[in-house]
Amino acid sequence: AQDLRSLAREFNRMAETLEAKDAQLLRRNEELEEQYRRLQEASRLKGEFLANMSHELRTPLNGIIGFAELMHDEKVGPISADHKEYLGDILTSGRHLLQLINDVLDLSKVESGKMDFYPEPVEMSRVVTEVRDVLRTLAAEKLIRIEVEVDPQVDAIVADPARLKQILFNYLSNAIKFTPNEGQITVRVTPEGADSYRLAVQDTGIGIPADEVHRLFVEFQQLDSSVSKQYQGTGLGLALTKRLVEAQGGSVGVESTPGRGSTFYAVLPLVMRAMEDVGDPRPPIPTYDGHGPSVLVIDDNATDCEWLSRVLGGAGYHISLAGSGAEALRLCRERVFDAITLDLMLPDLPGARVLEEIRSGTPNADTPVVIVSVLAQADVGIGFAIQDYLLKPVRAPDLLAALFRAGVEPSDRSGILVVDDDATVRNLLEAALRGAGYQPICVADGRRGLELVKRKDIAAVVLDLLMPEMDGFEFLHRLRRLPEGRRIPVVVLTAKDLTPQDRRHLENSTQAVVSKSEGGTTALLAELEACVPRPQLATASGPTDPSHLRLADARAER
Repeated sequence: AQDLRSLAREFNRMAETLEAKDAQLLRRNEELEEQYRRLQEASRLKGEFLANMSHELRTPLNGIIGFAELMHDEKVGPISADHKEYLGDILTSGRHLLQLINDVLDLSKVESGKMDFYPEPVEMSRVVTEVRDVLRTLAAEKLIRIEVEVDPQVDAIVADPARLKQILFNYLSNAIKFTPNEGQITVRVTPEGADSYRLAVQDTGIGIPADEVHRLFVEFQQLDSSVSKQYQGTGLGLALTKRLVEAQGGSVGVESTPGRGSTFYAVLPLVMRAMEDVGDPRPPIPTYDGHGPSVLVIDDNATDCEWLSRVLGGAGYHISLAGSGAEALRLCRERVFDAITLDLMLPDLPGARVLEEIRSGTPNADTPVVIVSVLAQADVGIGFAIQDYLLKPVRAPDLLAALFRAGVEPSDRSGILVVDDDATVRNLLEAALRGAGYQPICVADGRRGLELVKRKDIAAVVLDLLMPEMDGFEFLHRLRRLPEGRRIPVVVLTAKDLTPQDRRHLENSTQAVVSKSEGGTTALLAELEACVPRPQLATASGPTDPSHLRLADARAER
């Protein structure tokens, strides 16, 4: 009996111990759940903070840079040499600050998993050339030569072009910074295994000691204080590059010899997949078919047809497509078009033969024809009148100008409706649009904008997304339900960090999206010209001899 009592007491002690441990585990679980809730809340607040910082910092900087550009380029009147120099300093500092803000926000988004990627077919040689051209002036100041070598096997890839340019820009600008005068930089893209490629930037710069290499690709670090004083920077560029590459399933590295130079590289997949909705393909780019003069687009390249339809349809033309010479001739025998664009490389018939048949055997013998081709055969039109000869890739303003010179104009609309609640942005856009030859109509809210669409002839809309009462998405929804608003081109100008759902929605209802983080108004005007030609182009006249087209293109570029 005594043993049983002892066992009972021991059992009770063990039960009490277990109950205490259970209570302790329960409290611990509750603490962990509370910590998880706090982490979730912190993540939500961080996302909101990033969105607010994006809008609150980028929007005023956009105004500073935009107005400085207008004054520096003397769009609002002549200025003295000293004023031009000081405004140049303001622009340089403003752009540097904007780049720093963008890098910090992008780094935070990558760390929090909020960075989205949008893969699409990319021509690597074109991307490299574009980034090199952006930095050409900086390299020229130091007499640095930049060579480009792209292996044909990896010229066609699937990637996010914006992020790819960001990676290459960081590597290339870093190489220019640390390469002495009269040095050389080589951008080299080569295959890496069966499903990857290697993007490398090799310089003849100062090189990096072996014991310092581990400090590269680390946030806010440069190698030592003396270098930091000679070569200004925050140390964010390489760190952000590493995060961007790794977020795409790639890797970065560096090979360097002090005094002889360095090679920074990134290994990335040839075919990148989107980080969200991997199985959901991006919707096709819509075409915009206007009700103005009819244009027959003869081109077998689906991408080029898509682009031509978007540009011409957005400008108000009615578009018909022909993917072969036989189809084009059939359409030309059935009806008369106001204008024709013709690619010379067709799958069944030479472009010259198609032109000959159009001129001699169809009702379109006198219809203006604009050659749009990669072939630089200026004599293709001998004996058969052509309006213009444009080499691919052709700029939208040049294409529209060619039609205007032929007297084929969609309408005389030039009113551009700006819908933005920020007074500074409205003032900036009014000055920029007026300087470009447009007639701006600026309003602070969507409701008033919709009323103006009903009462006025609007050529295009420049739209902000973040507005009180009626945001840009609601404005778009209501605009497209109006008979007057169904065909009006819309260019979004916003500081909002767009989600994949936002982008899909905008791709189906707008012509272009421009981020305010790009600074200035150049990107906006370029996208706007793709939809609505500048009014002064309508009266542009000049030689149609193909040998003079490059000069005309250069003037249009200015």
